[in-house]
Amino acid sequence: MTPATEPADEAVRLATLCELRLLDTPREERFDRITRLAAHTLGVPIALLTLVDSRRQWFKSAIGIALAEMPREVSICSHALLGSGTLVVPDASADPRFADYPGVCGEPGVRFYAGRPLRAPNGATVGVLCVIDLRPREFSAADAAALEDLAAIAEAELSGLERKAAEAALRESETRLRRLAEEQSILLSQTRDFVYRHDAAGVFTYLSPAVEQITGRTTEDWLRHYSSYLTDHPTNANVVAYTEETMRTGKQSPPYLVEVFHRDGHRVMLEVHERAYLEKGTIAGIIGVARDITERHRAQEALRESEERYADLVRESPDPILRLDPGGRITAFNPAAERLSGLGAAEVHGFAFASIVLDAESAAQAQAELARVLAGEDRPLFEVDWLTRGQGRRMLEANAHAIRHGSETVGLQVTLRDVTERKRTEQRKDEFISTVSHELRTPLTSILGSLGLLAGGAAGGLPEASLKLVSIARRNGERLLRLINDILDLDRLKSGKIDLRPRTLEIAQVIEQAVESDRAFAERYGVAFEVDRPLPAARVQADPDRLAQVLSNLLSNAVKFSPARRPVRISATCDDGWVRIAIRDHGPGIAEDFRPRVFERFAQADTSDMRPRGGTGLGLSIAKGMVDRMGGRLAFESRPGEGTTFLVELPEFRDDRAEGPG
Repeated sequence: MTPATEPADEAVRLATLCELRLLDTPREERFDRITRLAAHTLGVPIALLTLVDSRRQWFKSAIGIALAEMPREVSICSHALLGSGTLVVPDASADPRFADYPGVCGEPGVRFYAGRPLRAPNGATVGVLCVIDLRPREFSAADAAALEDLAAIAEAELSGLERKAAEAALRESETRLRRLAEEQSILLSQTRDFVYRHDAAGVFTYLSPAVEQITGRTTEDWLRHYSSYLTDHPTNANVVAYTEETMRTGKQSPPYLVEVFHRDGHRVMLEVHERAYLEKGTIAGIIGVARDITERHRAQEALRESEERYADLVRESPDPILRLDPGGRITAFNPAAERLSGLGAAEVHGFAFASIVLDAESAAQAQAELARVLAGEDRPLFEVDWLTRGQGRRMLEANAHAIRHGSETVGLQVTLRDVTERKRTEQRKDEFISTVSHELRTPLTSILGSLGLLAGGAAGGLPEASLKLVSIARRNGERLLRLINDILDLDRLKSGKIDLRPRTLEIAQVIEQAVESDRAFAERYGVAFEVDRPLPAARVQADPDRLAQVLSNLLSNAVKFSPARRPVRISATCDDGWVRIAIRDHGPGIAEDFRPRVFERFAQADTSDMRPRGGTGLGLSIAKGMVDRMGGRLAFESRPGEGTTFLVELPEFRDDRAEGPG
């Protein structure tokens, strides 16, 4: 098999064939007439008018064969393309170039072939008119002349087709240009930017209608009086320089600002983009687009002024303020931070916050907190130890928040407050209270014991008035002892010395016991307990006394803040490995501004001396500390006027040995 080589003008040939727009079109009588005449005149069963593209020969007209196309590499016509005259093959089966072609050794069994190239008006060969016989034969001079004449007729058809195609393309181009002009006119009339053109002398030759919408002035006014509309804004001093540079270089100018007076007197800021345009190869003037950015410019100016004011506040702030990039590296360090740390802003710039100012233990906590803030969490204040140059260790309270541009977090701001003296004062106060509590507890226990003996008649019967006084003294003594015990519990929790003895507890039994223990207290307030039964058969690992203490505190709080004859509801659920105990009251709820301080020591929503329910403000702080130490969580949900629900959550205990396969 010998495939034909490509013609030297293959690229031009293929482009010309494409422009004819004949490939893969329906059959046409004008071309079928030529192939019928060729088959009849030359006495052959097959006549083809074929077009050859890059990969196939396609039959625009075919007589005596059902195929529509065949691969170019096994086409005798691809060889005919290469010559200037007719290619004649008397017996293809005896020609080594074609003997093994599928159409020769297989169906339809081509033997004789004569093909005359067809040329477009530009001289490019686009196809072949050929005749085929299924037996060998000779091709006379008269036969060759007849095929030549028929090929000339086919070329004339192709030439007329090319003219028609050119005319159609011209019409299409004109239609497209008219449509483009119409669309451009509509676009220019509707766009909010105004477009202009001026010549090399600076005389405007076109202004779009938007100029009137933006400046309130007609295009005629603008053409005559443009320069008088410019304000005294400093940016206007650069207008001439930008225009001259664009005219000189022919390059597009960078965007620049121009401020003009609106017809009603206010100022309009325009952002201008310009480029030069050419006529006959030389720069003839400038085309520009001006966009009204007045509101954006005002917003940018306001932002700049705000940032300057903010920078002044940061600079003058008595508290250390730092800015960090997303990687935790210091980018700003105000004077207060320099004074406290003993380090200069230039010394710490670019260094990691934790590595510069914190000790190793505090660094880990700070890094964890900053990572949470970067992740989008709202974090409470946290404390860090700061090793300063010259002032030793200082305890700081840190408040971090993310700096965002749109949805992107670009850094952190950390505000620090030196609480060293406050912490020392609190420590001394705590030590004093702890000492006093320990010193009071022993004699108070003895006093209560003695009062109990007196009330019980150990010293003989007492008059009713004396017995009443002893009872009052005993109740107040017990209240004082509870306060001392609460203070000591807080002290133990804070120092980590609380003694917990966890056991496996049935949660239903724990709840029933707590409710029963506080029932008498609730009845004094006219409040009933309602337990959502059945309670789950779940177990937890906890200290029974401390868990009972937590529940008793929550129940007594719910009772004290519930109206009479309104129940306190107790329920329990299991979910995802946690046991949740919910205690809900119908009281006034917790005010929004007090919620962050609910679990603080001595925190009470009502601080007046006329509080009807009593309490020291220590119970919830102790309860949270106890639950935390038992590996649980204490939280609350509250709506003003609808009541509060406190939630105790503890990990559910499961004995894997008991739950294995039986």
